Amino acid sequence: MTPSVLRSRPPDAGAAPAVASQRPRGRLDWHQLLGWLRDDTRVSEDDAQRVAKRFGTARLAA
Repeated sequence: MTPSVLRSRPPDAGAAPAVASQRPRGRLDWHQLLGWLRDDTRVSEDDAQRVAKRFGTARLAA
């Protein structure tokens, strides 16, 4: 991941506030986190698929 991906950006002026019912409860799943990063265009679709494939393979090897 490049440093530019890790920089924070200002919130969108038109973004709706987070609803308490939409907040994750319990442990954060990497699938959900990766989906958020992809949805926010922090990672490309290709990168998201590559990470999902790599994590999925690592899970089988463990």
